[in-house]
Amino acid sequence: DRYWRYYRGEHDAPPKVRDGERDDNIFINLCGQSIDKKVSFFAPQSPVIQLPGETPQQGDESPAQKALDGFWKQNELEMFLVELGMGGFIPGHAFVKLLLPDADGEYPDVAVLDARHVTAFWDISNVKRVLWYRLQWEMDSHTKRRQDIVPVWLLAKPTEAQPVPQYDPLSAWVIIEYEQTQRNGGKWVETGRDPWNYPFSPIVQWKNGPLPHEFYGPSDLRHYRLNDAVNFIATNTARIIKFHAHPTTFVVGANMDNVQATSIDGVWELPEGTQVYNLEMQSDLGSSMRMYDLLRGAFFTEGRVVDWASHKDQVGALTNFALRVLYGDMVDLIDTKHRLYGRGLAEISRRALVMMGYADAELPSVT
Repeated sequence: DRYWRYYRGEHDAPPKVRDGERDDNIFINLCGQSIDKKVSFFAPQSPVIQLPGETPQQGDESPAQKALDGFWKQNELEMFLVELGMGGFIPGHAFVKLLLPDADGEYPDVAVLDARHVTAFWDISNVKRVLWYRLQWEMDSHTKRRQDIVPVWLLAKPTEAQPVPQYDPLSAWVIIEYEQTQRNGGKWVETGRDPWNYPFSPIVQWKNGPLPHEFYGPSDLRHYRLNDAVNFIATNTARIIKFHAHPTTFVVGANMDNVQATSIDGVWELPEGTQVYNLEMQSDLGSSMRMYDLLRGAFFTEGRVVDWASHKDQVGALTNFALRVLYGDMVDLIDTKHRLYGRGLAEISRRALVMMGYADAELPSVT
């Protein structure tokens, strides 16, 4: 939830604002800039999702390939990729749910889930093996809903011969619905069960990036505290300018009751021997601005994103080789994401084909 707030620019306030004091805090949303740039690089155009043995010529597709193309056309692949990128980059883990079609012969739907609403329960001896999923959300302030998406093998009652359920990769699944309201005393009450008669879960999930020994992946905003530091420097610098940028005139050796102004903001008539001075800043805040630039650069370096504000004076002098070097780290990052998210898109495609009646569908390539 914090990552999503920071993406939207809802950052923690740097200095606290006292009661009755004007809020001078400045929020520069580097988190939002970073994610938007990555999403643009991640999905500049739709990938080609093709089954093994298919040729790219129009009209030569197999029925399965035509069904797959229709599935992605209905689900607007280009917009889906944008939402998928944001839905995975920010929380650190992508969750997608396949939905049954409303009528026979129609294509299934696919939706990007909010990772804040999903919990995965995995096998402690195999972090890659998910045992079941839980979705939980609020309908309103009085009603909460929950879905437990569980394989049938896990619901088997223990017996003397089989005290522990045995993992079955080809098991069907069931979606168990629960509701929590004030009427039932705040307890979770089962409201129904919907069968999912496929040898896979309706949820497809994968990491946003490599993170060994962990189930969930890393967020692209895990360095968000650097954005707080940038906001702090910007706010304090602006406050210094606010209170001290204009000189303050002070007088020595005169009673101000005897000082007469001959014009508004003009010449003063002062007693003989009076000394007048201006109290003004002795610095142009260059050190503060250098610290701001340092922290801003560190933020984008941590996020592996090119910040053109740091190179605006070099644009005309950059060669093709220099551009490749400048974007090299970002390109490598996006290439890693293409591999991870490409596998996810391939698995979504395979499961959608099974739901459309192609039970022996193979995993397609995503290029």
